[in-house]
Amino acid sequence: MERLGPRRRRHAGHVLRRQAKNHQNFFHNIADALKAGGLPPPEEHFIAFKHYPLKAYWALMRDAAARLHPDEPEALGVYQIAHVVYPNFAASMLGRAIFAVAGRDFGRIVSLAPRAYEASNTRGKFIIESLQDNATVVRLEDIWDPVPFSAGIWRGAFSICDIQPTHFSIDVEKPGDIVITARW
Repeated sequence: MERLGPRRRRHAGHVLRRQAKNHQNFFHNIADALKAGGLPPPEEHFIAFKHYPLKAYWALMRDAAARLHPDEPEALGVYQIAHVVYPNFAASMLGRAIFAVAGRDFGRIVSLAPRAYEASNTRGKFIIESLQDNATVVRLEDIWDPVPFSAGIWRGAFSICDIQPTHFSIDVEKPGDIVITARW
C-alpha cells in the first residue's frame, strides 16, 4: 500500500529554491517520456553534464504531465513520468559508474543513493537513517521534488529490481524535507 504523506502538510514541490539546480540527465527523462507517449519532446536542448535551474525542470515536468495525462491530476502524471527516472539514470554514464556494483540489489542501490543525489543535484542531502536486508528509512533534506515525483522514482527502482514493496510511505517533515520508509 502506498501513502504519499499527510494531506494537511504543505506539498514539498510547491516552493522551489531559486539556487537549486538539477543535472541535465533529468531533463532527458522528460523528453524520453514524451517520445514514448508519441508526443514531440521539448524544443529546448540541454547540454550534457550541465546543471539547470530546478524551476525550469518543474515547468517542463508539469507541461509534460499535462500533455501525457490530460485527463488525470497533475500529481498522477508527475508520478507516472518519474517511473523512468531511476531506469534512465541507471543506464546513463554517471548512473552506470555509481551503480555498477549494485546490480539489482535494492539495499545496495539505497546504500549508493547518497552519491547519486550528490552528483545529480547542487543542493540537498540523501541520508540513510536505517538500512536492513529488507527495509530502509531515508531522509531527503533540502530536496525540492514534489512528493509524487519522489514516489515515482522509488517505484521505478522497485520495478527494475523486480521488487513488490510490502510497505512504502513518504512523510513531509517540512517543505523540502521528506522521510521515505520502505519494506520489501
